[in-house]
Amino acid sequence: MTGADGDLLDAALWRHTGTQPRPAIVMPSPWSNLGWLPYAVQASLFAARGYNVLAYSTRGFAGSEGQVDVAGPLDVADGSRALATSSNAAPARCRRSASSGTRTAQVSASSSPRTTPA
Repeated sequence: MTGADGDLLDAALWRHTGTQPRPAIVMPSPWSNLGWLPYAVQASLFAARGYNVLAYSTRGFAGSEGQVDVAGPLDVADGSRALATSSNAAPARCRRSASSGTRTAQVSASSSPRTTPA
């Protein structure tokens, strides 16, 4: 996935085929050199329940380029791009954001026109 400033971010997409809109979940990784990998099982479970899921490694960690931004403007822009990538990769309905405690996920979702409050 292309992040802010053109940095390449390591990402994985669990996507359903067909034209039916599906809810989407975007999962930015914890600050770890494992990146999105710890989310693989949970993302697979979400996908089995009908969600399209995009998990990505936060900038500066694991296989992602760029420098760590500590939930700054580049991290927020990366989160917005993740929402766009998820929506462009498959039909999706983004209605709310569930955060795993990260400010980045909350700010990205709240600043994106692709999400609306539940």
